[in-house]
Amino acid sequence: MGDRAMKWLPLAVAIGLAIPGAASANPFDVYGLGARSSAMGNAGTAIADDFSATYYNPAGLALAQPTFSAGLTLTYDDVAIRLKDRPAGYDLPDLGSKSPLIPTKYRLSTRSDTTDIPATYALHLGGVVAPWIDQLRFGFAAGLPVGSVGEQTARFSDEREQYFSNRLDFELLGHRQQQMSVLLGAGFRVTDWLAVGVGLSLLPNSTTNAGVYLADSGHQDQIQMAVQNSQKWNPTMHAGLMLTPSPKWQFGMAWRGQNAFNLDIHNDVQIKGFQGTSSGFPIPQNAHFVMNFTPHQFVAGAAYKSGSVLGTVDVIRSLWSHYVDTVGDPGGFIDTWSVRMGGQWQATEQTQLYAGLRYEQTPVPDQTGRTNYVDNDRVGVSGGARHRFSVGERNIEVGWYLSVQRLLARDTNKAQGAAQNCAAGVKSVCDEVADNITDPVTGKAVPQAQGLQTGNPGFPGFLSYGTILAVGLDLRIPF
Repeated sequence: MGDRAMKWLPLAVAIGLAIPGAASANPFDVYGLGARSSAMGNAGTAIADDFSATYYNPAGLALAQPTFSAGLTLTYDDVAIRLKDRPAGYDLPDLGSKSPLIPTKYRLSTRSDTTDIPATYALHLGGVVAPWIDQLRFGFAAGLPVGSVGEQTARFSDEREQYFSNRLDFELLGHRQQQMSVLLGAGFRVTDWLAVGVGLSLLPNSTTNAGVYLADSGHQDQIQMAVQNSQKWNPTMHAGLMLTPSPKWQFGMAWRGQNAFNLDIHNDVQIKGFQGTSSGFPIPQNAHFVMNFTPHQFVAGAAYKSGSVLGTVDVIRSLWSHYVDTVGDPGGFIDTWSVRMGGQWQATEQTQLYAGLRYEQTPVPDQTGRTNYVDNDRVGVSGGARHRFSVGERNIEVGWYLSVQRLLARDTNKAQGAAQNCAAGVKSVCDEVADNITDPVTGKAVPQAQGLQTGNPGFPGFLSYGTILAVGLDLRIPF
């Protein structure tokens, strides 16, 4: 390892120290919140009237009764990314110690498929309280992953990832769902037909400053660090309104603000023997990571009730075009539309039955170039029920749901045009080894360097598909 590797080693250590304590964006977009709306296709903007309104539409809190809720969500992701075989002739050649890049055969991880994204086991707690003003309600909700309060993974979207995991990952699933989520809200009933609400989604921003000392540059695994890490809450606003023009119709509109967990790292590295050199002393290191970006969302919902039957639909516009990936690169995503709909039947005085459908458009355009963001359109079906029991003088409600979402299969093939060097701004699959390099011993041209050489894990293409299963149970106690 040379001086350059030695200078950047402490930064990798600091990243490892900073990331585990972070919480991030909520997983409710994928699995829902509360048995009722989750069973009804995750369509809750016009009907949420309990703690789940902190997510769907905070105006719905104004219609809620004081309750305490607790629940459990279990998920299983049977999804896969299958890499297509790479033909011979594209690997980075081995030219000994003078190789312009680390040759392909020295990769720490073998290029491989992805079939093992983690399942989610999460507790949900929530409640609604009524203060001294009859028209006002406050609510809260928290999603608490079992065994972890947060997990983040930073990956490169292009050929750089060959030096690390050497595989692809689902951009908006998997680790993004292993997060602690906290929502707060307040709803106020202005008139019999109008309610308004505001809410907060709480995420921390983390800043790590480290002083690093290397007493012996020949032993880079022996460093001394003094670390200061601070995390501050970064609240994001939500807002909504709910209209009830008649006993049969109800309408909701909501806005959920953009947010992300930002990780900033700054090191001052002191290396014995480097003082007074042209490289400066101490050596500054800075890095910025963006985890679990959540876009602005604008939602409109409508519900219609006739007798014992209720139907509802949500239409969501998500501004994914502002997306920034984990290493701070613009993703080039597109804004999307989603449609969620559900039905409710009052089967008996004590039992409600639910069913739902949903379609979620992927924000990820075709990845025919240099980047390897992986995501799919999703369709889903769900169902569930809520049962009311009497325990002494108190009513207790138990709800459950089951949902199945299918990732529509996506076949990606990389375009192979004229090879370009891997300069900033190049969007096509790039040539990592210049054609004009020469063998350091013979001085002759290297035949293996002609044409395209790339270790990009997604080259020459990949398939992505799968199924997401979720089951949930919740208990609601009025007070």
